[in-house]
Amino acid sequence: MRAQDPGSRKTGKGVPAWFKLFTLALVGLVISKMLGLQVFVEVTYDGIPFLARLTEVKIYLIPLFLILIYILIAWAWKQFFSPGER
Repeated sequence: MRAQDPGSRKTGKGVPAWFKLFTLALVGLVISKMLGLQVFVEVTYDGIPFLARLTEVKIYLIPLFLILIYILIAWAWKQFFSPGER
């Protein structure tokens, strides 16, 4: 029987934890928007407060698009440039 190298395990099984957390947060924001609740984040930079409403559609469509692009590029990279089994 061969001893398995811990670094050679397949990592493509399942969904990453950061993606699950992002999805859960996004679903929470959509539900709060449907209920009419507003979620705000305040960031102070140089003494100037900036307020962002997280339930605005514009706020989370851009990160969703960037995550989709990341997933597609990672998938393509794995399909075309990953050595070993496919």
